[in-house]
Amino acid sequence: MPPRPDPTHRASALRPAGFWRRYAAWSIDALILVVPAALLAWLPLQAAWPRLLAAGSALAVTLALTMQDAMRTPDPAGNLLLALAIVRDPVVAGAVVRFQDALLVALAVPMLAWTLVAAPWFVLFESGARGATPGKRALDIRAADAAGARLRPVRAAARFFAGALSWATLNLGHALAAWTPERRALHDIVAGSRVLLREGADPRLPRWVLPWLGMQGCALLAGVAWLLGAWIELLLRFAA
Repeated sequence: MPPRPDPTHRASALRPAGFWRRYAAWSIDALILVVPAALLAWLPLQAAWPRLLAAGSALAVTLALTMQDAMRTPDPAGNLLLALAIVRDPVVAGAVVRFQDALLVALAVPMLAWTLVAAPWFVLFESGARGATPGKRALDIRAADAAGARLRPVRAAARFFAGALSWATLNLGHALAAWTPERRALHDIVAGSRVLLREGADPRLPRWVLPWLGMQGCALLAGVAWLLGAWIELLLRFAA
């Protein structure tokens, strides 16, 4: 009679990977992929970016002129009526539409470039024998189906594209991996997948992960500060 499978061994092979471990693995892959994605998006962005700046400037000027007209009206009720008229003004509406179109193109270009580069990367690696991208291998984790078995290419592709739902929920879909019992994100639940620790891996985070995450936090703060400064400078320029 063949020996029965050891449930303890099976449970140890299905240990879910935690949120920060998963994020650290993804950030390594993202660092690798951002270079080819940026190269792919570079030329289209050269055309889209000036169009966005021109549309934004035109919208700002249009709104500034209409606001000047509103401020010349002494009656508060008249200001309210004029504000309503501004909203319905075809010139303002046209400027808003042109800015929206330019913004959508400017955002779509890098998103499309990222998808073209990242989709084959994640699908091929996660459906491979190890079930892991280079980032996941560095953190000793792997992608698997709900039973812990190797992902088929179709399920790996479903997992990648279902990730759009996790992004669309302002990363709340990703955050599910921090508190759900099986540490599954929204796209894992949708695709019927999970992320597990490699058998025999240390459940503790490697020592280098905390400095790596700290560097990303500093970079994020620096980026936010730069964007805020650029926004204030733009407002001051139009105010002058």
